[in-house]
Amino acid sequence: MTDGLGFFKIGGFLGHQGNIQGYDSATYYSPALHMTVAVADTGILTNGVIPVGTTALAQELAMAATGRPLFGLVPGQAIAPFSPEEIQQIKAKIANA
Repeated sequence: MTDGLGFFKIGGFLGHQGNIQGYDSATYYSPALHMTVAVADTGILTNGVIPVGTTALAQELAMAATGRPLFGLVPGQAIAPFSPEEIQQIKAKIANA
């Protein structure tokens, strides 16, 4: 669910994700847990490895901090490896960008 100004609600957290060329960030806040998770990265490919993304990392960090499933995911699911088909699709999108 999206609220104004690009904020959204997911799994009891208020969040915002944004990026500009070469940078990516995600921030989540849970009023009930009194917890904020913020992640930023350059999103740069290293040796052909595709970064997981800040949204997935923020979700995984929140689950690690609370020790329980959040966002409709179980720990480890947000940063599960991509299948070979997904990697090819992502590389094709990057090549065509």
